[in-house]
Amino acid sequence: MKADLAGLETMLTEVETAIDNEDYFGAEDKALSIKDKAGAISEQVNAAIAKVKR
Repeated sequence: MKADLAGLETMLTEVETAIDNEDYFGAEDKALSIKDKAGAISEQVNAAIAKVKR
């Protein structure tokens, strides 16, 4: 999970670079990918919390 978060940080830097280079469509694609991956990580965290509460 930590590696996934580190990957998201790297991807965020790529979004910033794309915006700086005025590649707005590329930045949007990367941002949507980040959103999807962050949602998956959130689901994993919630599943782990639910498992511990049992």
